[in-house]
Amino acid sequence: MLAAPAPAETVIDRKLSLGGKLAAGNTDLQSVSFVFRLNRNRRLTDETTLKGRFDREYADGLETAYKLYGSGRYARSWNERLYNYYKLEAEHDRFQDIALRLIPTVGLGYWFATGAEESAMIEAAAGYQWESLISREERDVLLLTVSADYGRGPFSNDFDLYLAAGDLANYRFTNLAGLAARLNGRFALKLTLKEEYNNRPAAGVERNDLVLTVALEYSSRGQEE
Repeated sequence: MLAAPAPAETVIDRKLSLGGKLAAGNTDLQSVSFVFRLNRNRRLTDETTLKGRFDREYADGLETAYKLYGSGRYARSWNERLYNYYKLEAEHDRFQDIALRLIPTVGLGYWFATGAEESAMIEAAAGYQWESLISREERDVLLLTVSADYGRGPFSNDFDLYLAAGDLANYRFTNLAGLAARLNGRFALKLTLKEEYNNRPAAGVERNDLVLTVALEYSSRGQEE
């Protein structure tokens, strides 16, 4: 979830989470998920955000998921609601045939709510997507992207839609829903459901990917802020 403008002049927030799944019996399943987020927010001035994620899973001794994701984002405020931003995303997904995907975008965003208990925003951007596939093919496309993030209390939902500029039927989206149970001022137990859908995946790859994760999350700002 992106950080709403904070009451302090400059706020730095660090978040780390580690989680996964474990099952034994008819099916042996082990997975690990690691997420980090670093945000520096100067109220009504600018905001810098770095994010990363690593997911790996084994089922009955066979690897079934291996994903790496990272992004850097810089936003500049125009007023209390409106801002522009620049973002670069990089991704590797072995089981979606993605050796490397790079997406630079430039866009505008608007905050509908910026309170401590509720936040809501929407972004729209234009950019470029370049992919190098594990199957040794390369492809690129001009992109339009739409993002919508919402948070209320312990619930958050982040939605990202990617559309090919010349063919709107060529699209994919990611939706990440989370529910956090606060353990103390710094730590929370977080349940996340991540759905990734690609309307035109690589040959032999399923369109939909759904992952449920339980993780322990640490926040440097804590509950009191």
